[in-house]
Amino acid sequence: MTEPGIPNQLPAIPRLSHSIYLGSTRTVILDTDHLLNQVKEGVRTGASLFLLGGPPLRRDRCFASSHVLQELYQPDEYGHRHKWDKLAEQSKNEQWPRQPEAFERFFQANFLSDITFVDVSGMFEEEPSVQQVRKIDPSDAPTAQLAVLLSRLHPIIYARDHSLWKPRLAPPPAQFLAVLTAGRDLDLSESTMNGMSYVGAAIVVVVDGATNRAAALLQIPRWVPKLAVVGGAAWYFIGKERRDKVMNALKPVGKFLLQQAELASRAIEVLSAAVANVPEDERLECRFAEVLAECGDERLLAREIQERIGLRIGSSPAPTIKKIREVVTSSPCFVEGPRYRYRLGRNYSS
Repeated sequence: MTEPGIPNQLPAIPRLSHSIYLGSTRTVILDTDHLLNQVKEGVRTGASLFLLGGPPLRRDRCFASSHVLQELYQPDEYGHRHKWDKLAEQSKNEQWPRQPEAFERFFQANFLSDITFVDVSGMFEEEPSVQQVRKIDPSDAPTAQLAVLLSRLHPIIYARDHSLWKPRLAPPPAQFLAVLTAGRDLDLSESTMNGMSYVGAAIVVVVDGATNRAAALLQIPRWVPKLAVVGGAAWYFIGKERRDKVMNALKPVGKFLLQQAELASRAIEVLSAAVANVPEDERLECRFAEVLAECGDERLLAREIQERIGLRIGSSPAPTIKKIREVVTSSPCFVEGPRYRYRLGRNYSS
């Protein structure tokens, strides 16, 4: 029952372009088939996760429905004890035999601790996107339910199942490789730009430290050596020939930075087009999931959830502590930890 004045969903808030979620904080949902493909390629080729072209990379928020973890370890209708048996059989048929334990070890060492598994049992069952997926393949419905729960974070679903790409929840096969490549390109571009920023900041810190030490040694005000540095630079650039030399030396750097910016822009366009076709949901479960997903491994009190929701909705009434506790304790996607602190889903260490 809804409390007076506290609706089950809050007013819609204007959002910036969802490209802001596709940088170092993009949200990714993994399905079973994609995970198995990544594990198989990793064992077969020894490639790093980065070169495999998809998450979980350390800067992505990676989620999966709890049913994915269950599928990996439960028997199937073909007589396999678990999916590691299936991969071992495939490797044998493809003439590069590996034992089931090799695939399981790779998964546990490289994937398990970086994925948040979320139980969405019974949630959003009647959503059109979920019903579309269920008509094609009921086993993939939980992934669609998770996409609804995380809809405010504009998730990208990594899957090869036609049940997910036909309703435009996951990128279709023709687009999928481009999406993986775009994710890798964006990571590379961001790493490069951040590295350049750190170098620039380090130079400023070194110059500032040197001028401060000079002021201390000469027992003069700190602004004096700083002014001298600025004056010296200004004097150096008075001559056109010297200015031209410096500008010519900096041209390759500027060109390189421009290329990195263009690479990031193209990657964001590709990733934006691949976002799951689920409208932003205003229900409290989705609002709370958004807040807790952004916290990573941090657990929040109901009061802290209320504060963060309040920052988002401005003058509209935030849910009461009682309402928040009612929602997070009745929804399987939220997990209560010590001292009444909550998080979204579960993580497991290898």
